Amino acid sequence: MHYFKRDLNIPVKFSLKPMSSVCSNCMYSKMEPIKVMNVSQNGSVRWESYYWVYMTRALTGNRVAVEEIGNGIWKVFYRNVLLGYFNEKDIREKEKSTRLSTNCV
Repeated sequence: MHYFKRDLNIPVKFSLKPMSSVCSNCMYSKMEPIKVMNVSQNGSVRWESYYWVYMTRALTGNRVAVEEIGNGIWKVFYRNVLLGYFNEKDIREKEKSTRLSTNCV
């Protein structure tokens, strides 16, 4: 393992500009066609006004984008990071909770 030594005589500058925690729609404009949805306080997004898809509580208050691959399979993005996939057909089964999966099959 390599360790890098820092010259202690060189001052470190920190940015005082606050980073926006909420992702705006413009970050998703290059991905077409997409749906942009808000993540609720329980870490889920509402799908078709009745169903819920659980993302993670870490994304509470942020926006995620979903892009359809085909046959009811959707990819979920936060900014430019692929979070996972979900199957739209699994959502309609009320007894089964829907979560993101990392594999598409």
